[in-house]
Amino acid sequence: MNKKQVLEQILGRLWQDYKDRVEYANIYANLVEEKKGEVINDHIALRSIKTTIPNQDSGIIPFLEIFEAFDYEVKSDYQFSSKKLSAVHLEHEDNRLPKIFVSELLVSEFAHDFDEIIKRNIASCVCKLNENVKHQLQNLKNNDFIDDDKVNEFVDHIVEFFTRPWNPPQRSDVYEINKFSQYAAWVLLHGNSVNHFTAYINFQKVNEWPDIETTLAALSAQGVPLKDELEGEKGSVLRQSASEAVTEDCQVRDAEGHLITIPWSYAYYEFAERGFVTNPNGENVLFQGFLGEQATNLFEMTDAKK
Repeated sequence: MNKKQVLEQILGRLWQDYKDRVEYANIYANLVEEKKGEVINDHIALRSIKTTIPNQDSGIIPFLEIFEAFDYEVKSDYQFSSKKLSAVHLEHEDNRLPKIFVSELLVSEFAHDFDEIIKRNIASCVCKLNENVKHQLQNLKNNDFIDDDKVNEFVDHIVEFFTRPWNPPQRSDVYEINKFSQYAAWVLLHGNSVNHFTAYINFQKVNEWPDIETTLAALSAQGVPLKDELEGEKGSVLRQSASEAVTEDCQVRDAEGHLITIPWSYAYYEFAERGFVTNPNGENVLFQGFLGEQATNLFEMTDAKK
């Protein structure tokens, strides 16, 4: 099986898992399909922590290891100083495949005890990318295919990476960390899980919804709770909005070490409409990057207080 076919299997599994958890994505997908449109995702967002992690590379690195094996390339990097975050986005030559937006929390920019709390809660990390999987990723990168009899197991391993790779964190530590960074608390609880998928409005092909405003109005009429403000002016290169984040019961450990659950935000479904820019060849093409201020505002959509 060639690498694009394997990639499509992985992305399909991640999309299905995400829809099972985020009902608003399911509502959107069902409505678009009922109207004979197309559900194309603009990008997938992923979160990470840049610090010392036992048995796993830190921050953005393992995500790059996976996606670069499938011919994704880093196109831009971003700094979010107010959030103590850095990020990159990757693109595939097939523009119908989602861009990948990966961010990392710069733990070194926080006080020392912040790092200590993080480290003790991720000390049980078990790397989902073992040496065999890394070897297969390298083979895919170099040879463009994987033996058919190895595909299912390989895809299972990659999909398993996009889960939490450490034991449930301490409840008191989650609340303490959340005072300084809701992003960090989210990663402690959800690990490498997909943070969100994003509907690509430009490709949805629903006549009644020619733009992001009409799409959001239709979803609101179906009872989908949405972000209060639409990011980006009409005619700008990128306009974005999102549903509210769904809440899940997340496993944590209490003071005695017992497993309990607490409600916490997981993910929202995002919507993106892109405008045209002129490329170096003088051609009008859709803008493919991200805008810092808009992204900063969207990071807040998983704040557990919302």
